[in-house]
Amino acid sequence: MSSETKPLRIFVWAHPRSRSTALEFSVNTLPNVKAFHELYCLAYHNGEERPVALDKALPVTGVGLQFRQVKETLEKDYPGNDVIFCKDIAYSLDRDFDRLPKGFQHTFLIRDPRKSIVSWWKACLKEGLKYEDWILEEGGIKHVYDLFKYVTEDLGQPPVILDADELANHPEDTLRAWCPRVGLEFNPGMLHWEAANVSHWLEFHQTAFYRDTFFGQALTSTGFTPTVESDIDWTKVPEFVKGRIRDAVPYYEKMYKLRITKQ
Repeated sequence: MSSETKPLRIFVWAHPRSRSTALEFSVNTLPNVKAFHELYCLAYHNGEERPVALDKALPVTGVGLQFRQVKETLEKDYPGNDVIFCKDIAYSLDRDFDRLPKGFQHTFLIRDPRKSIVSWWKACLKEGLKYEDWILEEGGIKHVYDLFKYVTEDLGQPPVILDADELANHPEDTLRAWCPRVGLEFNPGMLHWEAANVSHWLEFHQTAFYRDTFFGQALTSTGFTPTVESDIDWTKVPEFVKGRIRDAVPYYEKMYKLRITKQ
């Protein structure tokens, strides 16, 4: 990177259960990276400005991030860092794109909703959460698509999309194709990281009651894990979940066609 481009600012937007935390850990292995984990998601679920319809916010003492504070935090200068890297969940913007921080290259991570939504449903059941309250329309995938359309059409940025299963199964090839698109130089160290290296997470994320259920596999990982295809017993999947999947597939397929493929 030239001095004129420092610090490089990269934002990865994803939907739940898209393996985005693994990508976060990968990028965080690079030197001089200032990483942020899901600040918008925290504001969306727990901040003072959370949506009125979100009546099941997670109560957290001492945490009241506002969207304005998140934006200001991400736009700050961080001397000594070459890369400002953020990972978040697209639905947390609540489609208010004025909340986006300035100066970032936006990139998107998607995963087949037949996998991601079922995974989210199973995680909710395991945690004792009512999945009807947590699985958004289209499983959060249309939120990614709407943001993608804004970034490419209104901000004029080129489409930069990764598919989660391709990243998991072919991490080196996929990262080698992705890194130049966002201004990074691929480093083989991106393929391996220390387990549970979450020192850059806010204390809330480190101690959240759902941490092990929703982030457990990522926290124990030390690298990308190839996809293990498992048969889903669709007779046990509720119609509510199937409907979310049907609604999500068209948006996933539109973005999948534009994804970065391995070199």
